[in-house]
Amino acid sequence: MLNLGGVKIAPGPLEDALRRIDGVDECVLLSDPVHSSADTLLVCVERNARADSEKINSALSRLLTGRFPRVTIAHFERFPRTATGKVQRSALRQLLVADTSPGKA
Repeated sequence: MLNLGGVKIAPGPLEDALRRIDGVDECVLLSDPVHSSADTLLVCVERNARADSEKINSALSRLLTGRFPRVTIAHFERFPRTATGKVQRSALRQLLVADTSPGKA
């Protein structure tokens, strides 16, 4: 469950819908680990070879506009995964925090 500004949502059904966007192999929803705002939904997208980031962002916007106060989109070539192929959400969150840490070039 995600808690966004006091509203709890189950990410599974929405992640399933977002995976249907052309160019998206995997999608993970997180509360934004970087910004202090608790109402920001972070959409992590694992793109495939035919992905067009602009088209993906446009499709995501159409599906999410009006549903959440703030949405941030992060694109990845590959998500960190376990040996069995499951997305490591905690490792993904750590990557995002490390990417925006002070002193990062």
